[in-house]
Amino acid sequence: MNIRNYYLIIITFLIIVGCSKEHIEVETNCAVNQPLQGWKVEKFDFSINTDHRDVYFPSEAVGFVCGLGGDIIKTSDSGLTWQELNTGTTNNLKTVYFIDENIGFASGNGVNDSDDSGAPVIKTTDGGKTWERYFFKGLTIKDIYFFDEQNGVALVNHGGKYKIAVTSNSGKNWDIQDLDVRSWYDKFFYTPTKIIVCGYKRVLYCSEDMGNTWDTIICPNIPYNEVRDLFIISENVWILNGSADVHKTTDGGKTWTEIKFNIFGRLVHFSSEDECFALDQNIAYDDNDESYFKGHIVRQTFDGGNSWTTKEVDGGCVLLGLSHFPSSNVGYTINQRVFRFIKE
Repeated sequence: MNIRNYYLIIITFLIIVGCSKEHIEVETNCAVNQPLQGWKVEKFDFSINTDHRDVYFPSEAVGFVCGLGGDIIKTSDSGLTWQELNTGTTNNLKTVYFIDENIGFASGNGVNDSDDSGAPVIKTTDGGKTWERYFFKGLTIKDIYFFDEQNGVALVNHGGKYKIAVTSNSGKNWDIQDLDVRSWYDKFFYTPTKIIVCGYKRVLYCSEDMGNTWDTIICPNIPYNEVRDLFIISENVWILNGSADVHKTTDGGKTWTEIKFNIFGRLVHFSSEDECFALDQNIAYDDNDESYFKGHIVRQTFDGGNSWTTKEVDGGCVLLGLSHFPSSNVGYTINQRVFRFIKE
């Protein structure tokens, strides 16, 4: 194999991995086989457009899902039924965030890669009945977060580099800061008083003044390993997945302790410092070497990672996709259907 083909294979693999969240094959007629100890999973028979890209629930009952072509759908009854909202734009929406059940924002990019209409920022103050719309040429907005109705931050692609942008007037104007952030996990993490984002290599950036200034936190994971994920359990208790090692802080990143959490999975949720579950697809192959969904690989701990149960659960619905937990005890996953997780 020549070097050019080798790199093409690597690039193709990375593209597949990066897009896999939105392209999970699901079984339309399936039953939930309850794979998690201590959790009940409910299925709602509502057909969801697979072009959706983000989900957010400001409460356990009210949630929003945004997608391509300006689509946003809303539930007000914990996922049982959904309604399409008229956003007034056909630009792609890839991130959605609501301060409460009424005030929310969504953003993304143009209609397609060659479209120059710019990144949309849309705002509602009445739960999605009406929307204000602004467009910003030269930007792609990957994630958005608002501290209140006026002040917010966004992860933007500006000139081929990922930056942090700050607004103080509901997204009408944005100031791009000279702070490079990583693009692989393009999302914010947040506590009641802090906003956090991954930098390059072992760096986290943390702000306590609505994104105007940022402190640098050097992470303890193995040098040259990226921060794979960050789990915010409370204001100062975070768990850092560093690809090859896992660390925990109880003081907001000042000190870290290596722990044994086995938190690799497509869906990972901490209901407390001690309890965590991780779900992965279990992929098998038939006689024609074609892959198919066999079931889930389930990992759970109830003692802070000191011991784990690992099992394979065959069959059932695919419980992976877009996910959000509005509380430690209630969460949602959306692929072509809607699933609600309730801690028993």
